Amino acid sequence: MKNSRGFTLIEVLVSLTIFSMVVAFMLRFGDWSAKRIVAVRSEAAQLDKLVTFFRAFSTDVRDSRQVLYSSPTEIGLWRLDENGDSAPETIETLGYGWDGESRGTIYRQGGEDSSSILSGVDEFNLIYDQPSPNTRHVILELSVEQRPGDVRRYHFSVNLRASELN
Repeated sequence: MKNSRGFTLIEVLVSLTIFSMVVAFMLRFGDWSAKRIVAVRSEAAQLDKLVTFFRAFSTDVRDSRQVLYSSPTEIGLWRLDENGDSAPETIETLGYGWDGESRGTIYRQGGEDSSSILSGVDEFNLIYDQPSPNTRHVILELSVEQRPGDVRRYHFSVNLRASELN
């Protein structure tokens, strides 16, 4: 049987072993890729929420007529004088506040409506150039955990456009 064609048992076992190793590597790589895709999508969603928050906060502060109240974790703004009475009414005001908890939430209150605008906040601090109602400049310091163990810190500065000081 010297001229018989075919594979020996050793050759078959070696090729099956190599094939199994390649398949195992591909499965692990596929699993890692799927987990990484989920993580990247989660980070992108969190960044999208941050951008939305920063846009809303900066627009609201810039366009406000006056800062009504200020604390390290809250700010109240008088948007505009809709009825011309030179006094802020509920419908003309809005505010931002943090619940103060780790992985907590920042809320935006416009008039009588309140909604969550950003969650997962570990630190929220507002710094003012002057006490309200004379505030003209607000600095926002924010820490958000992107994923376990990865806390991102943000520093944001905004000026009020209104020129009126009471």
